[in-house]
This record gives sequence, structure tokens and C-alpha cells, in this order.
Amino acid sequence: MKTFEDKPDNHEQIKRQDHKKAVIKRTAALRATALLLAGLLVLLPGCGLARNFLPEAYELPDPGTFNTTESAGQNSSDTHDTSDPQPGTSLETVARTSEDGSESTIDPSEDSQTQTQKETSRETAAETTVAVRREIDEAFSREAASLMTQQLEDLQRELVLDSLFEKYWITESQIDGVVTRLYDVFHQVYNQNPWFFYLNGSARMSYSLQTGAESRLKSMSLQPDYHTFAAGMSDAELQSVIRQVDQFVEQSAQAVRQQTTEPWQQLRLVHQFLIRHIVYDETENQDNNHAAAALLDGLTLCQGYAQAFQMIGQRLGHDVMMITGESNAQGHAWNLVKLNGQYYHVDVTHDDPVPDRGPDQPVRHLHFMRSDSIMRETHRWQSDQFPAAPQDGAHYYRQTGRTAGSAEEMETMLGGQLRQHDFEAQSVFFLELLYTGDSLPGRETVERVMQEALQDNQTSGQVYYRIHLGKSVIIVEVFTS
Repeated sequence: MKTFEDKPDNHEQIKRQDHKKAVIKRTAALRATALLLAGLLVLLPGCGLARNFLPEAYELPDPGTFNTTESAGQNSSDTHDTSDPQPGTSLETVARTSEDGSESTIDPSEDSQTQTQKETSRETAAETTVAVRREIDEAFSREAASLMTQQLEDLQRELVLDSLFEKYWITESQIDGVVTRLYDVFHQVYNQNPWFFYLNGSARMSYSLQTGAESRLKSMSLQPDYHTFAAGMSDAELQSVIRQVDQFVEQSAQAVRQQTTEPWQQLRLVHQFLIRHIVYDETENQDNNHAAAALLDGLTLCQGYAQAFQMIGQRLGHDVMMITGESNAQGHAWNLVKLNGQYYHVDVTHDDPVPDRGPDQPVRHLHFMRSDSIMRETHRWQSDQFPAAPQDGAHYYRQTGRTAGSAEEMETMLGGQLRQHDFEAQSVFFLELLYTGDSLPGRETVERVMQEALQDNQTSGQVYYRIHLGKSVIIVEVFTS
């Protein structure tokens, strides 16, 4: 006689990642002509995510608070002069001139049309000023990102940003905002370039002031921190590891290309391959939290999964980025992919069972090509820092007909397939369904359908099962012993 047992759902549990917070420590020492300060971004135990946050009081400057010296005709050597440099065109001056030029006393005798025109002129001038400020602000960030990227590609251990301050006039009062901005830029560069996997995402920053009538930022550098495995390597040794990873990525991408040219199918194969190739490191060793450990050793944490998916996806020509945030209040990393003009979430880590169940087991697609609203059931991130994913793709389910629009349809599909499954030939039954109806059926309903179907099945022995309901998906796994 068959008995049923609800197996503890260990493989469904969300993998624990301790949240990492970033702390900035600052020290100062006064010199004759410059003030030297240092910033330190500390990496705490957990999933190994680089969280480039300053204390809450350190807010980003308003758009356009940077001034540019470009129009002043200064050459680069002037910025290294200890004398007080001549200020360039101040953005605040531009704003003030625009506003003054549109203001006048309103004469009651003037008709309402004239007054409206003057008010519109002031509003237009203010809007133009904001647009100019934002343009300068964005240009500063782009140039900083370009400087960082080029030096990281050259394996520079210290990123020198001095050329920024030959063009942009940063006063002492603006430094906190600039430090915050540059840490954010570094974080973006790191997320968008998985080939910097040997960095752990933390960094230290130092800068100096040129004193005078008004102290200004003279120089700045950022020193990225390395994972332990790479910290003591020479450039040649590090290049060797990078080449090994590159070779693995290329071979993986070639294998995918040989199987399909369909974009979503390529991404599905990468998702499937990584789940079967990688074991989640339950010891949470932070030195394994990168793409080299994921691909070469097959053992990693969330950031290693995300970087590996990003690498192979990009090699296949897809727009893939890493996104960092939280899952169940723990630090976490996953991916955003762009397909046919729309972005979707992919979380390979959370689709990989813990403990690992081997390379031949079924792969679930609960977190493959999902929308913002679906992911927010368990994930949190700074939405203004990443592209929006408004549509729920769920391509695996929709493209393969694994959808049910009603409880009756779910019962027909699940019950029918379970009744026909030959447990003697294949001991594991696995079914995923995307439920497109109004309300996801409850566990009791799914369990009743499953047990009725198994009573009609001719298999013998003890039957174990797992049921997962969430993110509009029904997952049923049945196996015998």
C-alpha cells in the first residue's frame, strides 16, 4: 500500500546570505598646502556584495552642483599649483543670470497676457538651468566611469581620477557629495563588468585639497580591494586566471550557439547549465564569491552565479547586467537581461536547489525572465538605479505551453500527467506550471489533485513529494523509493 510523505522542502528554501553594509571611515591630516583625507569602504561578512553606501547624512549633491573650469582657459598644470586658481564658469552664476534676466516688477496696468508671458519666461529659464546642471552632472559621472574602466582593464591597482578635477571645480563643501557619487560610479562599473571578478567590490578612496581663498579638490584616487585569491598575484598570474575564465566562457557560449539561435532559449540554456554545473557554497566562504570560482571550481555564492550568467550571456551578444539588493532581508545579487526591448529578472542562485541534487535533476525556472512586481515578492533593490522590468516574460512556461488559466485546467494538466507517468522507468516526476488565472490555487487543492492521481497510478512503494506555490507558479515534484 502506498503512503505519502511531504518531504522537507530543503531545496526550496531561500539561500541565506548575510547582508553586507558599507561603512566609510575618514581620517585627516593637515599639511602646509593641502588637506589629505581618506575614505574606506569596508566589506562585512555575508554574500560578498559590494554595497557602496555612505552614512545616511551623506546625500548626493543636487544635479549640477559641480562647476566647470573648462571655459576659464586653464591648462592642466594650473590645477597642481598651490596658489589659489582663478575660478571658472560657475553653474550657480549661470542659473542666477538666467533668472535675473527674466525678472521685473509686475505693473498692475499690464494686461494678464504680458504677465503670463513673463511668468512663462521665468519658468522656462529655470527649466533650462536644471537641464544644464543635470547634463554637467551626468557628464561628470560618464567621464569618471570611463577613467575607472580603462585603468581597471589595464590592471591598475590604484585608479587615478585627477584629470576630472582639471575640468570640474569641486569646492570643499561639495566633497562629501562627490565621494558618494564616485563610489556609486565605481559600483556601477563593477556591476556592468563581470571581468573584474577578481575585485571584491570594496574600495578605499583618498583625495587632497588645494588650499587658498576657497579650498578645492585637487586630486583623488580609488584603490579597489581584491579577493584573497588574487590579492598577492602578479599581473601575469592574474592575466592567466582571466584567460582561463575567458576560455571557459567561450566554450560555454559555443555550446549554446550550436544548440539554438533563439535568444530566450540561449538564455535558458545558460541558466540551466549554471544550475547543473555550480554547487552553492553553504559554508559561505567569501573568497568563492566570484565568477572564477563559479566557472573553474563549480563552487560559489550569489555574486559568482550572477557574474557567470552575465559573462556567458554577454558573450552570446545579450544585454545582461548584475543587480544587487536584498532577498528576504539578506544581501543578494542576480541579473537583469534585455530581450526584444524589455528587461527581465533572472536569479540563477535561487533556482539552484540547496543542498545540491546533482547535474541530472530537473531545473526549475521560477526566477527566469520575471517582472519587477513578481520579483518584489521576495527581492528588494533600488529601483531608480536599474532599468524597469514591467512585463512578466516567464518565457519557459509560456513558450512551452506550461500554463494554466484556471484551477480546472491545472487539475487536468497535473492530474493527467501524474496518472500517465511511469515511475518504474523514471523515478522522478517534475512539473512546473505558470498560473495565469486570478488567484493561485491553495496547497490543499494541489495536494488533493496530486494524491488522487497517484492513487490511480500503478506504482508501488513509498511516494515522496514536494509542492511549491509562489510567484504565480505551481511546482510539483514526486519521487519514489
